[in-house]
Amino acid sequence: MVSKESVQIQLKQIGFNHITWGKSEVDELPNIILPEEVIYECVNGYYEAGFSLLVATNFRVLLIDKKP
Repeated sequence: MVSKESVQIQLKQIGFNHITWGKSEVDELPNIILPEEVIYECVNGYYEAGFSLLVATNFRVLLIDKKP
């Protein structure tokens, strides 16, 4: 598990702003990201099941859909 601060630093480095939309998905990232994984891109979006967060790392592409 990665620290929340580490994820926040990586998101800030790529210029991702998640103040309101996608907050629950961003909060889930520390539980999903591996310690050696680096976030390259991140985007909020909408698909047939609702809102989600698409994250590209150096190892994989993640679709995070955290429902309340």
